[in-house]
Amino acid sequence: MKSINILINLLPSELQNILENNDIDEVLIYFMSNDISDEKIALYLSTLANQVNTIEYHKMVASIYHFHFNYIDHAYDLAYYHYWQSLELSNFEDYNLLV
Repeated sequence: MKSINILINLLPSELQNILENNDIDEVLIYFMSNDISDEKIALYLSTLANQVNTIEYHKMVASIYHFHFNYIDHAYDLAYYHYWQSLELSNFEDYNLLV
């Protein structure tokens, strides 16, 4: 079993389906629509983003910390980390990320 599969199996089934269907943009909507309060889910997604290491996954997790879990300690630092990872992966060429 791949480590990515272990992380995905820790997530709620609806969120697993969203990721399996590659609907990355729907993840934040899932969090906000379902008023998710379990911070562990964001931690699992953060770890998953580091494993998958794509711009889309890092932006997804950054937006979760930035918009949904912004009240937890160091949320903005975590969001910044993932936004920065996205910038590095884009070789700082993505204008929207730079803004």
